[in-house]
Amino acid sequence: MVFEDHELDRPGLLEDESFAALKAEPRMLALTGRTDVSRLGRTAGWRHDLDVLAAEIRRLAPAHRKGLPAETEAVYRRLRADVPRLSDIEIYAGLNRMIASLRMGHTMMWGAGPPGSPATRMAFSYLPIQLYAFPEGLHVIRADAANADLVGARLVSMGEVRAAEALERVAAATSYASPMEALWTAPMRFGDVNLLRGLGLAALEGPVRATFELADGRRVTRDLAPGAELLRGKLGPAPGAPAPAFLGKVAESHWLEVWQASRTVYAQVNQIAPDEDESLPQFGLRLRKTLSESGARTLILDLRHNNGGNTFTYVELLRTAVAFSSVEGATVYVLIGRNVYSAAANLSTDLERLASPVFVGEPTGMTGNQDGDEGRVVLPWSGLQATVSGVRWQLSHPWDHRGSIAPRVPVQLTAADWRAGRDPALETIKAMIAAN
Repeated sequence: MVFEDHELDRPGLLEDESFAALKAEPRMLALTGRTDVSRLGRTAGWRHDLDVLAAEIRRLAPAHRKGLPAETEAVYRRLRADVPRLSDIEIYAGLNRMIASLRMGHTMMWGAGPPGSPATRMAFSYLPIQLYAFPEGLHVIRADAANADLVGARLVSMGEVRAAEALERVAAATSYASPMEALWTAPMRFGDVNLLRGLGLAALEGPVRATFELADGRRVTRDLAPGAELLRGKLGPAPGAPAPAFLGKVAESHWLEVWQASRTVYAQVNQIAPDEDESLPQFGLRLRKTLSESGARTLILDLRHNNGGNTFTYVELLRTAVAFSSVEGATVYVLIGRNVYSAAANLSTDLERLASPVFVGEPTGMTGNQDGDEGRVVLPWSGLQATVSGVRWQLSHPWDHRGSIAPRVPVQLTAADWRAGRDPALETIKAMIAAN
């Protein structure tokens, strides 16, 4: 399982009830990566973790089983040699750069694991804000109660570093398969205070100082107190603004409505996953029935919030879209953006190949020729966790080296649009429907 089939969740095997009787067996501990590090000092411990990470990249990533890429090998060797003179924070930043050099999707240095994970030697804390990259710059889209007044504000600088340079530093410590994936994930990674400190964007201890420009043009400098919770989530409506359709129901995996006047069905699929009351195959069948009974001539499939799920569950949705696209006079529009990732990128690629839709919006974060299905890596000495892609999907043709699907009709969402509750991409499609 581990070395021939490249098991993705190697650490999880020890928690599997099937192997309960083997939990104390030294060979089982070694197979699951639980080596005894109790006698290792700091330098030996960090070097052991680096060796484990390098070995797990080679074990998991199909393209690197014969050896690490030259850039990754260089970062690994340099970091390993520098361990004695680096602080833990600097080593953590180095681990992020090592992972980033792989330029693979589904590959990330997470630091602390999810709730319930073993303790780490480093304490982790998080910024009380979440950022999003609009064309006008990085803006706060979510904040805790103490910083609620910052929602909608533009980040001017982190400490003494201007926002654009700060974004470049964080992106350089983030593994991504396309620039759009970086535009999606790097702003969220600002939440990791240890990463900010390691990249020189925040003081080594205490609050994180940042300067913002408020909606009225005033600039404020705020000392942000790190908290225990990482703020993450899909883009929602701006405070005080009317919620456009695509931002109003982001918590639902899928929903639809009929616009009878224009003979259009609008279907939003925010996750390749079931809702509590409906599976995705059931939704695909309901959409098929709705298209037939409504006499629709246009299908709008909105995937802009969809970062994936289970690829094998979208078959009925795909069949419905492909069948509808074959009806004479029918048109399929697909709204895409940076958040279209993983299984949603697979769906977009299948739609591109089989339904010839009109793509509108931003380029996707990935395409169907992608690294996916991450394996979990737990570093024994530090307790830090990473993920490394262990599968290569190929749903497009073999010579397709794109990192994104580009829209036929490019439309960006600006911060001004977001604050006003506008959806320029959907409005563009409505104008195209009216013109036709």
